[in-house]
Amino acid sequence: WLCAQIGTRTDEELEQGHFEDFRYDLPTHLSPFRVLAGLEKEVTPQVVKQMAIDSFCNDMTFQEAYEHTGRYINVSIAPVERHQASRLLNAITSPNVYIRSAIDASASIPGVVPPVTLYAKGADGKPKPYLPSRKWVDGSFAQDLPAKRLARLFGINHYIVSLINPVAVPFVDDPKVRRRRRVSDTFK
Repeated sequence: WLCAQIGTRTDEELEQGHFEDFRYDLPTHLSPFRVLAGLEKEVTPQVVKQMAIDSFCNDMTFQEAYEHTGRYINVSIAPVERHQASRLLNAITSPNVYIRSAIDASASIPGVVPPVTLYAKGADGKPKPYLPSRKWVDGSFAQDLPAKRLARLFGINHYIVSLINPVAVPFVDDPKVRRRRRVSDTFK
C-alpha cells in the first residue's frame, strides 16, 4: 500500500502534502466491526478495500511508475492454487501489470476478502486479465519476503519492508469517535 503511494509519485509530488490529505473515508454511520462481520449490506470488506485503493493508487503499470519516478515497486502475491509459487511483481518481472491490481491481490485475505484477477495493460492500451485462469491473494500465504528473488533481480541483501495496510485503519480507530479517518492520524 505504502509502496504504491511512494512508488507512483515523484519527490516533488510527495512534497505537495500527499500524506496530509485524507486517504479514504468510511461513512461515519458505519461500524467497522459490523462491516467485517458482514452485517452491513451495502459496505463489505471488499468495498472498503476498493475505496482505499481508488483513493491513493494511481492507475499505472509497474513500468510506467518506474519511468515516472525511477523507483522500483515490488509486490509479493500468491496464487490461490496449492503447489504454485508466489510471484514478485515489479517493472522487471511484470512491467505491464497494473499496480492497483497487484495491491488489490496483496490485500486479498481468504475468508475475509476474496482472491482477485490481476490486470495488465494490453497492446491496445486497455486493461486485460493477466493469467486469467488464476486468482491471487496476499503473498504472505506462500512466502512473505521473497529474499532470493529480490537478491537475484536487484543484487541486494538488506531489506526495508512496509507492512502498512490502510484498509485496517477503520478497525483500529476508536469506533465511538465519529469523524473522518486519516491514515496519518491513526499511525502517529
